Amino acid sequence: MKTTLTALLGWSVAVFGFGSVLMLCCGCQSETLPQTDKISLQLNWFPDAQHGGFYMAQLKGYYSQEGLEVEILAGGPGANVEAKVDRGKVEFGIANAHRILLKRNEGAKISAVFAAFQKSPRCIMVHRESGIRTFEDLEGVTLAVGSDAAFRKFMEQNVDLHDVKLVSYSGSNATFLQDKNYAQQAYSISEPILVKRQGADPVVLMLSDIGFNPYTSCVFASEDYLKNNPETVRKFVRASQKGWEAYLENPEFANQKMAELNKEHDLIALNQGAAAAAPLCRPKEDEPIGSMNPDRWKVLVGQLKNLKMLKPDFQLNEAFTVDFLPVH
Repeated sequence: MKTTLTALLGWSVAVFGFGSVLMLCCGCQSETLPQTDKISLQLNWFPDAQHGGFYMAQLKGYYSQEGLEVEILAGGPGANVEAKVDRGKVEFGIANAHRILLKRNEGAKISAVFAAFQKSPRCIMVHRESGIRTFEDLEGVTLAVGSDAAFRKFMEQNVDLHDVKLVSYSGSNATFLQDKNYAQQAYSISEPILVKRQGADPVVLMLSDIGFNPYTSCVFASEDYLKNNPETVRKFVRASQKGWEAYLENPEFANQKMAELNKEHDLIALNQGAAAAAPLCRPKEDEPIGSMNPDRWKVLVGQLKNLKMLKPDFQLNEAFTVDFLPVH
């Protein structure tokens, strides 16, 4: 009897000891599990085809697969993306290359790490009835553009705007739909599609055709963030590239989400926008999405200096980096 009791006690101690060790091991293991990085991406405008790859990366789980929890924040006229990133309010932002340079010129320490669009969708939209087909034909119309826009100054310097009345752009398509002699700034992946569905017959004049072609929908972050969080940046860029590849192949999944978030664009318009975006994001099949060429940035700096929008001694420096792009 004594022997049996001793054996039972010994067995209980052994089981308790094993359970304790197991609990300790589990505790150790839980402490070493990778932590999810919570980051924010601030868009420059309301969700549409220029942002499709980022929403696809979120919806397909590409960010979460990298251990990232990404909040995508819609933009708009007062988004002030560059300042938010520069001040550390958000980790990443979306802006066009020339805006990154202009803000650096003002002292912001921000750097581009990924360019979704290799060719700019920026255009001037005119009515087919006007007979205008090229920038050389641009006359006898009222043209609505942003008063401080770099592309407006580029046009004024490089295009003979004979008999063209320049007015401030309101952000609405309403006047264009009512007046055949009215032209306006646009994105080829957005406004022309919307007005066509409302009965207009637009013609687009691409600014890239006359040489103004900044990288568009660039992901950027502050210099400090890039320096202190290189692995997080690398993961975010890698997942974003996968998202854009998936979006350009089959955009409808992300477009359904964006149609819920932006009531101005329905699913049909967003699908058409994605089709128009594809050759702009990947004009060369062998060129990875997101690529950036130093020579393109240098050309842009020269153009902005010629427009007196950058200081004469402005240096490109860390305005962009390709260090975080996946190697192909």
